[in-house]
Amino acid sequence: MSCGLPFDNETLVFIGPRSGNGLLANSLKKVLDRISEKNNLKRIIPHGLRHSHATILIKQRVPVVTIADRLGNTSELIYNVYGHNLNELEKESVQLFGDAISFY
Repeated sequence: MSCGLPFDNETLVFIGPRSGNGLLANSLKKVLDRISEKNNLKRIIPHGLRHSHATILIKQRVPVVTIADRLGNTSELIYNVYGHNLNELEKESVQLFGDAISFY
């Protein structure tokens, strides 16, 4: 929801529904806590959303450079932090390649 405000690449992700101003971290934490409690979900902190976002993109095979750009990081940092997820994809790609060439 944009609250009728123009957005660009520098715009905050979480905004207040009435003011359109960025939510403070503590306010966002309270909102997430309420959502988690109401829906019987595991508690997540705002920074956890960032990790979930990156992990989902990796699992969807989005290029590391694209993920790094979205998160405002370097590709090297993405490899360092999420390397275990990337290793899983590497193993899967080896298996898929092996399956493909064993067909011939």
